[in-house]
Amino acid sequence: MSIIQRGAVYTSLTLILIMSACASDAQLTQKAEPVVSAGAPTKIVDLSTSSDDQKVELLIKADNPIQYTVYKLDDPMRLIIDMSQVDMSGYQSAIPVNHRLVNSVIPIYFKESNDSR
Repeated sequence: MSIIQRGAVYTSLTLILIMSACASDAQLTQKAEPVVSAGAPTKIVDLSTSSDDQKVELLIKADNPIQYTVYKLDDPMRLIIDMSQVDMSGYQSAIPVNHRLVNSVIPIYFKESNDSR
């Protein structure tokens, strides 16, 4: 195992999408503490999903802690995770989920600002 792998901090964001939560009119927002990072920007190293009858989980692994904000929007109903200063350029294709709660996860990387969704 390399030094980078041993020193990597994996941030897992588990998003449980339950129908009652999706039906709520309240906006879901969570802000992480600011992260001061010296050196290379944070990079996503794995992006995957898993599901069962009641929930869909999105696992995001990064090589450093992530500063993020979560928003729930309607019309169409969707959950957005804004990740500041996070390089997700390696994930540009939609990830099909095909679950009654979630159709797909669509990663978006903004090269100019080095932000991801």
